[in-house]
Amino acid sequence: FDLIVANIIHDVLITMADSFSNLLAQGGNLVLSGILQGQQVENIIHAFTNCGFSFRETKQQEEWAALHFTNNN
Repeated sequence: FDLIVANIIHDVLITMADSFSNLLAQGGNLVLSGILQGQQVENIIHAFTNCGFSFRETKQQEEWAALHFTNNN
């Protein structure tokens, strides 16, 4: 896929990092939301960059965050 958008809780997103890497085309975009600001954002960024994604930006509204990555694999 060229784009994957997931609004799933933090723990599930962490377990899906490898699957998203395999499903997303090289250079494809990944948008993750349903993430609480703070430690959850840090955990997601760490997990997904370790799977070959490049972190691009965060959008925040109140206590929620959405993260944009691209796939380098």
